[in-house]
Amino acid sequence: MSADEKKAVIRRFHSSLEGDAQYDEVLTADYVGHLASGEQMNGATEFKQYARMMLDAFSHLHSSVHEIVGEGGLFACRIFYPECIPASLRVT
Repeated sequence: MSADEKKAVIRRFHSSLEGDAQYDEVLTADYVGHLASGEQMNGATEFKQYARMMLDAFSHLHSSVHEIVGEGGLFACRIFYPECIPASLRVT
């Protein structure tokens, strides 16, 4: 898979939080997610638990991918969750 194809999968992953079926299409068994808090999620099961918690807290949650950088098999992205930040504190 090319770097551009990998970036497309990452954008698709973050563009729509539709539940477990969508995640099963894009997460591999060795998925590792790193949160801004320093916590790490290992595998699809841990991510699904995290996603359910976030959707319970923010039922209309959506994300906006600002940048994706990557090399080889390692990619990172900067994403924005507008529902998590009060409008008065947002920087655009």
